[in-house]
Amino acid sequence: MDLRSHRVDEPVRAPVALDPCECLEDEDGDSGANPAALEAYFAIRSLLRTAVDCRRVRLQGCSTLCSVLLDGAAEKPICRYRFISNVLLVTFYANDQADTMRLERVNDLYDYADRLRATVNEYERRFPKHSRPSEREVMA
Repeated sequence: MDLRSHRVDEPVRAPVALDPCECLEDEDGDSGANPAALEAYFAIRSLLRTAVDCRRVRLQGCSTLCSVLLDGAAEKPICRYRFISNVLLVTFYANDQADTMRLERVNDLYDYADRLRATVNEYERRFPKHSRPSEREVMA
């Protein structure tokens, strides 16, 4: 590219269109998620990015009860949550046990980051063939 002909107010390259909600759609193509539910999902997803590729963390059924699953598999629930009267009820999963907590704010999820990562690490140990995305998935 010839920089002498490039204007300052023009982008150097075309912007990439990203759809942050591509993993939220259900079978009908509708996410049905409210803003608070999405905020909680993206907080959980950001907490898990050090443990697993965030593209593997999926949100399912966000109309009343939101399920966060690893690889979209029902046998790998990371947590489930719902809002009742502006209170967040979160069920954490670990070692085939469920523990429900009442949180006042979405930001309180950050206090449970180690618990969420431990759950994902347990699934990675139990299901090793899905531990890393294939080269084909990464290139997509």
